[in-house]
Amino acid sequence: MALAGEFNNWQPAAMTQANGVWAITIGAPSPPGELGYRFVVNGNDWRLDPENPYRMWVGIDENSCLRVDAT
Repeated sequence: MALAGEFNNWQPAAMTQANGVWAITIGAPSPPGELGYRFVVNGNDWRLDPENPYRMWVGIDENSCLRVDAT
C-alpha cells in the first residue's frame, strides 16, 4: 500500500505495516490548511480513506482531506 497526495506531488510513497496499522512519514511539515490524498493499493487502485469522513475536490477528483492545524 502507498500514500499519494498534494504533499508529495501525487507520487505514491510506500507505507509500512506493523500490528495491523499502516504508517508513513512524509518529509517536512506542511503549512496549515487542507490537503487532498488517496491510498494506492496494488500499484494502480487509488482509494479514498474509509476511516476519514472528510472529503475535498482537487481538480476534477474527489479525495480524502487531511487538515493541518497551525502549531
